[in-house]
This record gives sequence, C-alpha cells and structure tokens, in this order.
Amino acid sequence: MKVRPIAKSSGKNLYEQVANSIQTLIAEGTLQLGDRLPSVRKLHQQMSVSISTVLEAYRVLEDRGYIEVRPQSGYYVKQTLTQVPAEPNPSAPSKEPCPVDASLAMRINLHL
Repeated sequence: MKVRPIAKSSGKNLYEQVANSIQTLIAEGTLQLGDRLPSVRKLHQQMSVSISTVLEAYRVLEDRGYIEVRPQSGYYVKQTLTQVPAEPNPSAPSKEPCPVDASLAMRINLHL
C-alpha cells in the first residue's frame, strides 16, 4: 500500500488526518477486509509523520471498528466492519394525561 505524505496545514489533528486517509482507502476498496496494514514504522516513513501519530491513528481506527490488532502480527482491516448504530429518534411525550397514584402524589409533595 502506497500512501501520500499528509499536508500538515489542515485544521484537523495529524492523527485524525492519517486515520481518515486509511479509512478512505478501506471504503474505496484499496484495502480489503483482512488485509495487513503497513507497520507503524513503515507508515510513519511513508506519510512523514511521527510514530506516535501513526499509533494514535491506528487506535482511532480500532475504536471506529475499521481495524484490529493481532498481537505479534500487526494491524489488519477487520474481517467484518462494525457499523456504528444510528442515534435513536427521540420520542415525543404522550399528549394524554398519565394517571398518578394518590400515594405517589403524597410522597412527592412531602419531599418538596
């Protein structure tokens, strides 16, 4: 996998730019499910960023569900990409009055 160096003038953090670049390669199919990602040192050289930047980018991609770490082996595109669940739609309150037990009403009034 060949990647371009990151332009350091953008408003985003470098690690986010690196993560987004790799995420794009996965989304476009350049990186397939199960493919091994470049080593941290190799990617740091290819993108002209620090090793800590690459490590943080890989952590972000792991948190997003795009890659997985295999101990003593490296970083890989996850076999099955995890879809982030959509935000639930907030429900509107009921328009009908809710019956309240008299004992509950008394307990609420006592604690005011």
